Amino acid sequence: MTKDEVIKEFRATMDMIALYRQWDDDTQYLSSTTAIMEHPAVQKLKDMGERALKHSLLRMQCGEASWGDIMLVGILAGLRGPAIPPHMRGKYYDICNLYIKWGIRNGFADARFGEHIKVGKSGDTDNSST
Repeated sequence: MTKDEVIKEFRATMDMIALYRQWDDDTQYLSSTTAIMEHPAVQKLKDMGERALKHSLLRMQCGEASWGDIMLVGILAGLRGPAIPPHMRGKYYDICNLYIKWGIRNGFADARFGEHIKVGKSGDTDNSST
């Protein structure tokens, strides 16, 4: 990779992180999934495709993801992504773990970060069935 390519990659990553930060800041107190997914940053993240998919999965692995990340991964993964079984619907940690395992198997997530979500800094409790 050339120096210019490294700089371009770095800037693209920083732009993406800024979009996630803005999305998080603007939607953290919203309960409407429609409002969360209609945020202007979401379309830009969708346009980033695989880059945003990988980043949302990493956010899950690090315990920094939101329900918005779950919805975004579902959109970006599309038909190739895992179907969420009925018994997992509404269960944040179960869905994150399902997506993380799928991401690792398909090369979108790094196994070194683990196959399970870390407990988030917000102190959320696990609402999984396990």
